[in-house]
Amino acid sequence: MLLGRIVEVSEMWIETQSRKEVFKKYFQSKKVEEILRQSSEDLQQMYFFDLVAKNPKLNNLHYNIFSVPNGSNKSRREQLLFKRTGLKSGVLDIQVTIPRFGYAGLWIEMKWNSTLSETQKEFIKAHEKTHLIAVCYAGRQAYDLLLAYLSRENLDEFLEDVR
Repeated sequence: MLLGRIVEVSEMWIETQSRKEVFKKYFQSKKVEEILRQSSEDLQQMYFFDLVAKNPKLNNLHYNIFSVPNGSNKSRREQLLFKRTGLKSGVLDIQVTIPRFGYAGLWIEMKWNSTLSETQKEFIKAHEKTHLIAVCYAGRQAYDLLLAYLSRENLDEFLEDVR
């Protein structure tokens, strides 16, 4: 399954920091750039939500862990509609509305091959005093952060890696 292989490779990339080389080795394809484009934040986010769905301990929290749509990759008409209905640019990808350890909730931004936008930085600044905020580069990393946040087990240690 392509998603499984992408996840496996992306987890290796976190360690090696040489994404293109890892993909060439594992996929041995002339379409490496196409695979890299498909191996996006969206796939990592799908993997995160797959892990959440498969964990029976999180079943009763499914309304508290959700993604927030953003304005990218939409037609101009859709962008206008979403803007008029309250969609804001810069909102981070995943929200967890469960207060823990002095935080009102958790925001996770998934990044694959980019950096935070200026509006995302503004969003973070507006919420950093009340929410735990992290940038994750793989679905598994985001999932591990969620588990640490919910249990506080190794949370401080984990935060050093994602901040």
